[in-house]
Amino acid sequence: MFLTNFEFWSTPWPYILLWFVVVVFSVMVEINTLQIVSIWFAASGAVSMILASVGCKPEIQIGVFFVLSAILIIASRPIVKKINQSKNENSTVESLVGEEVVVTKIIKIGEIGEIKSKYERYSAIAPSVKEDILPSTKVKILEIRGNKVIVDLI
Repeated sequence: MFLTNFEFWSTPWPYILLWFVVVVFSVMVEINTLQIVSIWFAASGAVSMILASVGCKPEIQIGVFFVLSAILIIASRPIVKKINQSKNENSTVESLVGEEVVVTKIIKIGEIGEIKSKYERYSAIAPSVKEDILPSTKVKILEIRGNKVIVDLI
């Protein structure tokens, strides 16, 4: 009954609600993807919602939404590209391959020991050595296999 009332459609409320839904949906997509993909639409939707609340025509609201979204996407592209490049740098354990580290717990032949890289400790094995590797010995990380670091003497 409320939505079929002609007076409701002649007020700015339907458009304010529409832009509110656009903003909420865009923010939810942004939160769930953890990528910078829809924040521009949330900002543009917020501006369009403000325009709707002051009584601008729907055509102006829609035009502002699309033009502002395009401007924000184009203007922020270099920043987003830089952020995505820094995220893509190998910041995981795989980045340790090739690094020289110190043994902190003896690595016996065929058994698991421990190494320290920077401030982290990792379980390590040395399948190619013929003798135990004592603590304080420098080793080189060859690969990561599951949750074990494969090392060899330098």
